[in-house]
Amino acid sequence: MSTPNSYASGQCTWYMKNLYPDLPDDLGSAYEWLGKAAADGLHTVTSPAVDTIVVYGRGDGYSTADGHVAKVTAVGPGGVSFTVTEMNYKGSGIIDTRISTMQDVLGFFYPPGVSYPANLNPFDPNNNIGNLVPNAASAIVGPIVAALGDATGIAANLIGHGIGSLAFTGAIAADQEVKRNLLALTVAAVILVVLFT
Repeated sequence: MSTPNSYASGQCTWYMKNLYPDLPDDLGSAYEWLGKAAADGLHTVTSPAVDTIVVYGRGDGYSTADGHVAKVTAVGPGGVSFTVTEMNYKGSGIIDTRISTMQDVLGFFYPPGVSYPANLNPFDPNNNIGNLVPNAASAIVGPIVAALGDATGIAANLIGHGIGSLAFTGAIAADQEVKRNLLALTVAAVILVVLFT
């Protein structure tokens, strides 16, 4: 929910709040924004991405007291340089665009209303590739997971037939491992299909 801009007029923080009205009002001085954004549940990253807010530390061309923040508008090859729009780099109230490097960058964060992209690593248990290709992922992964779920039911039936809880526990653990491995392989296949079609 957007709130009135309480940051000092003409400053970099004031400009970011104008660009992103749903930003929290309590992020403090520019150099504090990364930590406070993370504490507020916003996604922080170490590489530049379009529409993220870059947070610079204090000094080396930035305010020695407050640091600096700017909006990333483009990213160069390999993310070594990026273009920003900002206020108060050249003077109070002055908006400019420039190419920046990673020097003095503390990090980046996605402001409210800017979508955090999918994690494409199929081996990362925190991936969210289903958000990127929900139909393909559901069509391929769903039936496999459902079939593997039947294996859990079979293991449960083993208990009813006197195999014992040790066998059931082993079957469930093996079943979970199989699910994880098949899901990782399926996600990798989905990525290949998406990339080459």
